[in-house]
Amino acid sequence: MNASPPAARSSRLRWRPSTRVRALAGQAARFAAVGGGATVLQLALYAFVADCVGAQVANVLSWSVATVIAGVAHHRFTFRLDHSGSERDHLVNLASSLAALLLSSAVLAVAGNPSGLLGTALLLAVNGTVGTGRFVLLRWWLTGRRAVAMVDDTPSIGVVSAPSTALAGP
Repeated sequence: MNASPPAARSSRLRWRPSTRVRALAGQAARFAAVGGGATVLQLALYAFVADCVGAQVANVLSWSVATVIAGVAHHRFTFRLDHSGSERDHLVNLASSLAALLLSSAVLAVAGNPSGLLGTALLLAVNGTVGTGRFVLLRWWLTGRRAVAMVDDTPSIGVVSAPSTALAGP
């Protein structure tokens, strides 16, 4: 006969995500918040200038502003890195974002360079699709290549060192 009350038994049966799962979910949520904010900024700038300068120029201008702001925010807020980042980190962010720019430019060209609501909707669709790939790439590049030690659910990046192969003793 089991002496523990039913409430105690049921609390032991609940699934609790590991620290890694919680950290990944937190990064994904922060990435979505930063990316969503950058997308809103890009779409607002695009909608504001597209009628004046054309769809392609508006796309490049709005992408440029949003990419710079999002790159810094992802580095500091999404992945919680306290250093300014290496040139390589910024190049990977720029290259992955450039893929989004090229894809959005192609989509706008195929659609006849629309401005207004159609152009904005197309950019939203491209950004949403490319965002998942960017999250995976940036997460791997900024945190996955390094050892990640979890301290209070916050990733702390450290350098991976090779294990010592020297044997102690005679």
